[in-house]
Amino acid sequence: MIRLRGFSLLPVALVLLSAPTVFSSAPAFAAEDGTLGVTVQQLYSQREASHRGNLVVIAVRPKSAGDDAGIRPGDLIVETNGAPVSGRDLAEIRAKELNGTAGSTVKLKILGPLAAEPREAALVLRPWPPYENPSSDPFHYSGPGNWRSERHQFPLPWAPSIHYKGLADLLFTPSFSDENSADFFSYIGFWWTEGKPHITAEQLRSNLFDYYRGLSQDFAQEGKLTVDLSRVSVTLKQEGDLFRGDIATYSFSGKLILLHADAIVRPCTDSDHTIIFFSLTPQERGRPVWKTMKSIGDSFVCKR
Repeated sequence: MIRLRGFSLLPVALVLLSAPTVFSSAPAFAAEDGTLGVTVQQLYSQREASHRGNLVVIAVRPKSAGDDAGIRPGDLIVETNGAPVSGRDLAEIRAKELNGTAGSTVKLKILGPLAAEPREAALVLRPWPPYENPSSDPFHYSGPGNWRSERHQFPLPWAPSIHYKGLADLLFTPSFSDENSADFFSYIGFWWTEGKPHITAEQLRSNLFDYYRGLSQDFAQEGKLTVDLSRVSVTLKQEGDLFRGDIATYSFSGKLILLHADAIVRPCTDSDHTIIFFSLTPQERGRPVWKTMKSIGDSFVCKR
């Protein structure tokens, strides 16, 4: 239920940098309960020993603090709270400079594509609005606004053997990519599939094995990592309406991790579709993230 893809960088931003490589990406200013509504990527820099450059804005939420301050895709953030961005890790910037509660202030220096000098702006973090799936969907669900979303269509390129028709929606915790965070690699997935197939524990286990083996192989190829695909495994048992098990898979850094997985299968009679909802995390059951994931799943309705 995960597929990480980088965003293409805006050509106007690349002119300002010596190399166009994306070093890392994440929702910017993803505080626990406050946001500027700006998503950034960190750019590669040949000038820095760490190769970490400035931050390029790739998306701005409408009516957010960033939007009201005039921040637009293609702008560069070159300084936060008086400290240059270049040379510092994005995760560290978020943890030490940009995190905070709603109502706290972040001071930025922003360089526009056509500007000769950066401008200064002081922005106040606002509460995250809830995330809701696109209004054009026949179904509806909601989740925390600071969880990042992705959507993919079946067949999935990294797991073409999964023969469903439909789409896969994913929601990731704000610190999903931070290996030092308790919420590392924690996320949920919705598979909205055509028809009403009878799904057994073995069928779902096989689907998940193909999914994570393909994903691990993709991570290895894209990151030039060495992984042992024979160590990818999935165990799954059915307990009433719930499928429960564990998944051994590789993260995007090539680290073998163990995910605890819950899955629920529900028919949507009116639309002739089936929804498969997954909760996945390395955390033991009973931790707070499980309650949040359950609330997202409980919010799903087949028809608006």
